[in-house]
Amino acid sequence: MVQKYFSVLKITPVKAGKPTGLCEKGGLWPSYDHFRHALEMVSEAIAHSGLTAGKDIGIAIDFAADGFYETGHYWLNGKEGRGQTSDDYLATLTSLIKEFPIMSLEDPLAVEDRAGYRKLMQLSGRQVQIISDDLLDSDPQLVQSEDAALLCNSIMIKPAKSGTLTKTISALSHARNKGWGAIMAGRSIDSEDTAVMHLAVGLGIGQFKIGSLSRAERSAKIQRGDPHRGSIT
Repeated sequence: MVQKYFSVLKITPVKAGKPTGLCEKGGLWPSYDHFRHALEMVSEAIAHSGLTAGKDIGIAIDFAADGFYETGHYWLNGKEGRGQTSDDYLATLTSLIKEFPIMSLEDPLAVEDRAGYRKLMQLSGRQVQIISDDLLDSDPQLVQSEDAALLCNSIMIKPAKSGTLTKTISALSHARNKGWGAIMAGRSIDSEDTAVMHLAVGLGIGQFKIGSLSRAERSAKIQRGDPHRGSIT
């Protein structure tokens, strides 16, 4: 099933005459003129895989929105395009959620746009995971703050960011006390060491962000977690 899904992802941009390659986490980076085209490609791959979107599989997006936020505007198509205000950008996000089988939005807004996070939680917090990575940095004190519950409903747990296992477990504990979901993540540049998968299973974290099966350091962790696949996704 994974091979069929990945094959469609590789073939689709080639048919469209777009160059493609692999990023450091093993994912494809096809070149498209508009971000919607990438979502359409993934949706097509899901349809051809035999899986049911929204039931068996969904789309999780890591926006890293700080990378295209400047002067109070979101520049989705680069500086040559038209920058969107926070409200305009939120309208774009909510329309994408309605149009595509999106289940998770990671760092969908800039860290400084806390008002935008609050609005997004009000608009879509019951439909999708709004995941904090850069916003809270796996910091127990930030996760524990009263304001945090208004900004997101899930947290990306990164032991490398927390710095110690004690802080990692503390951040997870505070997140669970708020009723949040949690996702364990490996490092962008990683090895084949599988300790982080053991940690995820040991802490009962049901979601794991590791990267594509096209790279050994990613597939090693997925294979190590395979006996526990009923409890981790």
